Amino acid sequence: MAACDDHITEFDALNHATALRRIAKSRDGSKAKKDQRYKTLVHSTTQKIKPQLEAKLLANIAWSCARLRLQDTPLLESLASSALARSTEFTSRGIANMTWSCAKLLKEDVPLFTALASSAIPKISESFNDQELANTLWAFAKRSCHHQPLFEAIASASLRLISDFATQGLTNLAWSFATVTFEAEQLLYAMASSNSSRVKALNSQEIANLSWSWAKLDLEPEPLISALAAAAIRKIKDFGSQELSNIAWAMATASCTNKPLLQAIAAAAIRKINQFTS
Repeated sequence: MAACDDHITEFDALNHATALRRIAKSRDGSKAKKDQRYKTLVHSTTQKIKPQLEAKLLANIAWSCARLRLQDTPLLESLASSALARSTEFTSRGIANMTWSCAKLLKEDVPLFTALASSAIPKISESFNDQELANTLWAFAKRSCHHQPLFEAIASASLRLISDFATQGLTNLAWSFATVTFEAEQLLYAMASSNSSRVKALNSQEIANLSWSWAKLDLEPEPLISALAAAAIRKIKDFGSQELSNIAWAMATASCTNKPLLQAIAAAAIRKINQFTS
């Protein structure tokens, strides 16, 4: 922050992007938001964002804003406008970062998402890795932005890279496809097969989300469902009220007759009854 205070008037766009990124990655980034110098940096960054700014810098600034949960309307509007103008120039990483950031910031911008989807499709099979695929799909699902050609391209690429995905990535894919109600059946059953052996590593939220995803898509892949039920019983004490609601709905939708699981859900729900909303 001291460097910002001393040299802010000399900063170019790259300096602003670097300063924001360092604050976003620091342990006390949230504390810095209360510093007047931080507010000056945000205002100054807004002035530096122009349509001719490089796509990479725009993506980096957007990522930093998302990490800092920065809700500065002028800055976000400048970012979105400039990103739209540069949409064809984003790399796979830039597309993933920009869409993820917009989704995190609850930024509603259909034209930008549509433009980035068009930019992403020809790049997906060549340069997107597993995390970029998962993050991009998650962003579109989070903002309820439907783009059939993009979803098809992501499903196809994800199937080829299925062995590269971490368990969390596969869980996020399933949740995202379920949220946008896109039935990539071949991919989803491949994911089920891959996830069955990894279920023991899932946390309570991932178990609930994955169970909800399969039920939402009206799929009942075995042995994944049985593995999820067993994992849920083992970790039922870790489930929050929302997670209990999700897995209860999922198991009911899937006509689950696993009595030990249903009893465990009921007992946990009684213990947390005050946490449920009407």
